[in-house]
Amino acid sequence: MAAKLRSRQTGSNRFPGRRQNRRLRNFQRLGRAPLSSQRPNRKIRSRRRSSSIAIKPFSNSAIKPAIERPLPTPRQQKLWYTFMAAGHSAAAFDAYSTRRALSRNDGTEGNPLLRPFAHSNAMYAATQVSPAVMDYVGRRMMTSTHPTLRKFWWVPQVAGAGFSFGAGMHNYALTQ
Repeated sequence: MAAKLRSRQTGSNRFPGRRQNRRLRNFQRLGRAPLSSQRPNRKIRSRRRSSSIAIKPFSNSAIKPAIERPLPTPRQQKLWYTFMAAGHSAAAFDAYSTRRALSRNDGTEGNPLLRPFAHSNAMYAATQVSPAVMDYVGRRMMTSTHPTLRKFWWVPQVAGAGFSFGAGMHNYALTQ
C-alpha cells in the first residue's frame, strides 16, 4: 500500500515542467501574463512572443449585425425634419387655440387625456407628446426593413400635423 501511495504522489509530479509549459502557452495565446506562482522555465522565456501579437477579440472578425436597417437618404432626412417642425408647430397652434376658446367659454376640451391640462400652460407641453410619438413612428418606418413601410414613412407625421392643424382651425373659428 505504501508503494501505491508513493506512485500516486510521484505520478502527478512526474514531469514538472510539462504542465507549466502548457499553461504558459495558453497564457501566451490569450495575450496575458502568467500568475506569479507559475513562473516559466528559462528555455520557454527565450521563446516568448511579444505582447503586440496578442489576440484581440472582434478585431478582425466580420460579425453581421442582428438587424441591418437601411439608412435614410439626405432628402428623406430633410423632409423628416420639415414634417417634424410642421407637426410640432401645428400642435402648438392647437394648444393656443384651445386655451383661447376655453378662456372665452366658447367650448370644452374634447380629448379626455388633455382635460387635466386644459386650464393651465401645461397644455402646450402636453400637446407635444403626440407629434413626438409620430416622429418616432415615422423614423422607424423610414429605416424599416419592410419595403412598403419605407415608402409610407411620412404618413404618421403628415396625418398628425393635419389633425392638429384642423383642430386648431376649428377652435380658432369658434372664437371669431
